[in-house]
Order: sequence, then structure tokens, then C-alpha cells
Amino acid sequence: MLKFERIKLSDRAWLEPLLRRETLLGCEYTFANLYAWSSVYHAAVCPVDDGYAIRTGRHKFSYLFPVARASETILEKLFEDAWQHQQPLRLHSLTKDLRDLVEELYPGRFVFEEKRNNFDYVYSAENLIHLPGKKYHSKRNH
Repeated sequence: MLKFERIKLSDRAWLEPLLRRETLLGCEYTFANLYAWSSVYHAAVCPVDDGYAIRTGRHKFSYLFPVARASETILEKLFEDAWQHQQPLRLHSLTKDLRDLVEELYPGRFVFEEKRNNFDYVYSAENLIHLPGKKYHSKRNH
């Protein structure tokens, strides 16, 4: 049974090295982001094997995709955790490659849904420095 606990600043020592070995660039895979938003998203963490698991939500859980050396083993443990809470396993922050991996490991077991409002966005550093044009009008005024 996984024992999730709210993310604390002291978790940085063991969690950050695991997050740094990931190749994903999503904001969800940085300790600063996880810690800063933990109270809003009710994020909790649990060490698992040589990796980690992160669960969000209070009553309706969702799990950050566990990109780690033992991700298939960790996924099985997430299925068990969700089942113990009488919920389906919901994963978030999957790239297309991770989606394909999940479909390969569990064919037809998941329904995939893109949530455009949750996508990361990238700004040009030059544009943030100068805030040119109409696109950055609201940021200039702010």
C-alpha cells in the first residue's frame, strides 16, 4: 500500500534528483512547481521503488505519470492505490510518447483526453523582455 504525504520542502532532498533525471520538460516535473502548487492541487508524494509517485486531488485523485526506471511497476501500484480508493486510475501530464507507452502496456484500458487549458506554454525571452505588439498588451499594462 502506498503512503502518500503532502509535499514538504524537506522532500526536495530526495525528490529533486529523481525529477532531474527525467527527460520531460513539463512544469509538473520540477520540484519548485510541485511544491508551490501543492496546496492548490492537494499534491502528495510517495517514494516507490527507485522512483516516486505523485497524487493530486482530495476526493477524485489523479496521478502524475511516473516517469522513472520502474514506471511499469509503479503504474501497477498506482492501479492498486486507485482501486483501494474505489476510483479509476487517472493519469495526467502525458506526452504523446507516454500516451503511446500506456496504450502499449494496457491496450484499450484507458480513454485519452487532451485538456488544452492545461498545456504548458513557452514564451520567447526576447518577447518577455520587450513585450512587443498587441499580443502582450495586457502583460505590459499589468
